[in-house]
Amino acid sequence: MPDQKPLLQTPHQRAAIATAAVLLLLGIFAFAGFWYGKKASETTETTAGNTNTQNLNQGGSTGSPSQNAISGTITKILENGIEIQTKLGETIKTVTANITKDTILRKLDFRTIPKNGVGDGVPIKKTDLKVGLNVVVLTLDASTEKINAQKLSMVIYP
Repeated sequence: MPDQKPLLQTPHQRAAIATAAVLLLLGIFAFAGFWYGKKASETTETTAGNTNTQNLNQGGSTGSPSQNAISGTITKILENGIEIQTKLGETIKTVTANITKDTILRKLDFRTIPKNGVGDGVPIKKTDLKVGLNVVVLTLDASTEKINAQKLSMVIYP
């Protein structure tokens, strides 16, 4: 009787089973990716809003009220605030943001944000703000042209 090798001992059998296992895992990951992608696109469609003044939650378990984000370019530095020129579609609007001692000032450099996208930048002083810089201002009430800034982020694009 010739020397028979037990099952899974021949290279051809091991290669066939390994290929089948890889294809099975690939199919599982493809289905999971499709399902999560479809779920994320459904969520995005229901929460899509205005890119200029969309509601943002300050987060955490503090239960703080929702805030509005206003983005634009600094046009004038004032004694107790800044003027921002913001564009919504074809409409250009000038907003005056009041900066108090409680306003959080940050520099958000997209080149230094970690790959996972989580980052709040580094603290800055009011003297670091210059005309022409891009900023995002979080405020509780963005319905008027004079707002009180809760948080101001100076945005630096790569």
